Amino acid sequence: MTGKGRIITSDYWAPSYGGEPASARNLRKSRVTVEIMVSVLDGMHGRPAEGVQVSLVIRQVGEPAIRVGGLTSSRGNFRYSSGAEGQVYAENCGVLIDVDAYFTSLGIVAGYKQIALQVRLADTDGECHIMTIITPFSHVAASIR
Repeated sequence: MTGKGRIITSDYWAPSYGGEPASARNLRKSRVTVEIMVSVLDGMHGRPAEGVQVSLVIRQVGEPAIRVGGLTSSRGNFRYSSGAEGQVYAENCGVLIDVDAYFTSLGIVAGYKQIALQVRLADTDGECHIMTIITPFSHVAASIR
């Protein structure tokens, strides 16, 4: 599935002891729809980086992490949305971008394999946009809300 996220693992916390964690009760009002877009630009060729593997690990209070992965579209974008029914107590998101596989597919040996970022999502209203510019030996990343 190119350009759109698919859930790889989504084991949600289920109360087995008759209650929810105190941290979840305290954050009930901050339940949000998580929307994340990762944009990858190939700085060496000056174009969107199509087919880059992106993995997200969305951490939540009182629930196991949601793991999402996919490839960037022809515009260099990978998008994930939890949807209205999938609102979560999101705190942060781990982002992993596989640079090595992308440059290897172009016949270039990169000086590093992956970009790993941690982005804060708590109290985020709207989309979190993570932008990266990659070259075989350096990268720049920014997070915008």
